[in-house]
Amino acid sequence: MPVTSHVLPEFLGNRSPFADPYSCAVVAGLDFSTSTSALWSDCSWLGCAGLPTALLMSSKLFRSYGVDRRLMVISGGAGRSPLVRQIMADTTGVTVAVPETQEPVLLGAAMLGAVAGRSCGSIGEAMASMSAIGRLSEPTPPGLADFHRSKRKVYGLMRTLDRESRDAMLGTASIAGLETKN
Repeated sequence: MPVTSHVLPEFLGNRSPFADPYSCAVVAGLDFSTSTSALWSDCSWLGCAGLPTALLMSSKLFRSYGVDRRLMVISGGAGRSPLVRQIMADTTGVTVAVPETQEPVLLGAAMLGAVAGRSCGSIGEAMASMSAIGRLSEPTPPGLADFHRSKRKVYGLMRTLDRESRDAMLGTASIAGLETKN
């Protein structure tokens, strides 16, 4: 049976690459047989699966400016999950790495301080001397490429649906006496 549930994980708007703070999550493909617990599971799981698609779009934007990398370093809560890292690697086609340090944000601040204090001559030098890569998640063989291509298409359709539905309702809520967040 084909994958029929999809989530556009814009629960907090979109920061990158569209910079649309009013973007909303879209959940599609559920039916009456979907239980509340399955709905929560689908939203959590499919939301995590949608994040790499947004990351891929950001990566393509970087490539259009000449920044093309084969390694992406991830940090934060989701980055601790081997499954999330593997989904990121499979979706983007880039090796995903976690930093060796448990506190990469603090280390990044220390690197900036080292450059500002002239202990290191550049950010690159600070990175080379102060950080190391931990575990790697390599993209799986191309068998998943068609799946991810289809998911990207659905993601784009859902983004269009979100944007066009907000545009269609713009101004009508106040006429109807309803309040909206945008």
